[in-house]
Amino acid sequence: MIPGAAVDHQIYALPTIKTNAVEYFQAAGYEVFCVTHWMGKTPNAQRGYTAYDARLDILASFEEIHRIHCSEQPIYVISHCMGSIALSAGLLDGTIKSAWIKGLTTSQVFFNPIAGTVNKLKAASPVPLTRVYRLLAGNWFSCISTENDTLVQRLFNQVLLWTHKRLNAATHDNLSKFLGGITMRALELLMFTGTHGYVVNNNRESLVTPANLQCLQGMPILFISGGENVVFSPEGTDKSFTTLTAVFALKDYEREVFDGYGHLDCWMGSQASKDVYPTVLAHAEKTYIDNFTG
Repeated sequence: MIPGAAVDHQIYALPTIKTNAVEYFQAAGYEVFCVTHWMGKTPNAQRGYTAYDARLDILASFEEIHRIHCSEQPIYVISHCMGSIALSAGLLDGTIKSAWIKGLTTSQVFFNPIAGTVNKLKAASPVPLTRVYRLLAGNWFSCISTENDTLVQRLFNQVLLWTHKRLNAATHDNLSKFLGGITMRALELLMFTGTHGYVVNNNRESLVTPANLQCLQGMPILFISGGENVVFSPEGTDKSFTTLTAVFALKDYEREVFDGYGHLDCWMGSQASKDVYPTVLAHAEKTYIDNFTG
């Protein structure tokens, strides 16, 4: 399981809901590993690592799992948000071998990040918000609001506000334990990808090329999006899905949009174990059956 930016394994192992994703998949018989990459909820994130850098953490995670199991047997992968972007970058540039992945659920985005309406407006501002924030408040943006926030931080909190209507009260009350922050360098690259609609390296060169797409051939992928996601538009998963089905066989790809869900609540929502997880589990089970019978 690969989380997104400013979060860690806790989005999958949330202690404030009845059944979290780790518990759900363990109950189904799966051994679960979670990685916290360089853009996650970790002090390393303050060094300015990007999604492209984070692909190396994901590579290291595969290598560690291979070491533990003394095998490169392919595994099922669940990725979310920036973790999905980092994974796609690593697969497209060949850093991560597609042969290591039996199947994949990619949550909210993959190699075609398309910013949601609100985030697109922020990115299109005549004066980049990242530049303004860096000048007034520094290079690090915390995703947590506190009573000690500066006036500038409070203003940006309102501009960058996101909703969690499907999170329960216990999760809301403990968000400070689950969220970290992001640097302006990482955010600038994210804004670039979100407005251009494709994954890039640190030089802002597109990784979505006909040759690179061949690296994804034969990998069963389930694309999921929250229908009300304002971070990444559901159009992004649709574009990646459409691209791959046009290049390869339709049978390898599925896409599901969960109405009433946004971004993180697909994993942290109080009813996600009933609304979202079963779809992901069904895809994983189908992938293993198809691989076994095939």
